[in-house]
Amino acid sequence: MTTAWTENARRLIDHGAPYLYQGRDPKTGLDCMGVLLHLYREVLDVDLPDYAAEIQDRLGRQEVFYEGLEAYAGLFDEVPRSETRAGDVVVFYDPVHQSNHIAVAISERHAVHSGERIGIVRSRLVRLFRLRCVRVYRYVGDDETDA
Repeated sequence: MTTAWTENARRLIDHGAPYLYQGRDPKTGLDCMGVLLHLYREVLDVDLPDYAAEIQDRLGRQEVFYEGLEAYAGLFDEVPRSETRAGDVVVFYDPVHQSNHIAVAISERHAVHSGERIGIVRSRLVRLFRLRCVRVYRYVGDDETDA
């Protein structure tokens, strides 16, 4: 499964999909939540609900992932950072933009994410953890989402 995460992330990066705030289509652009939704659809054939755009509109960018994680209760369980593996969602604070951000682990050492100035990139998890990693979550699914 790790290879599927890596291959799909590489396709996004090689395609040169740009960053687009609230973007959900790799042809026009993706934000970090768009990357998550796209990879879960491609690798796991799971269409996660997209609560982020609604929450962003209501609360603003800085609060989206804390509030958003509550919306995804039952779909993800928190795991220790030391157990991060492909498919896990890494939530961290980005001090440059003073906002919360997510990345998707594509292996035990790397994650893919999207940002305004960098587009869609692969980064070392060690580097992302230094950016004040807040939590790591693992998809557990539910009957409605898996159907």
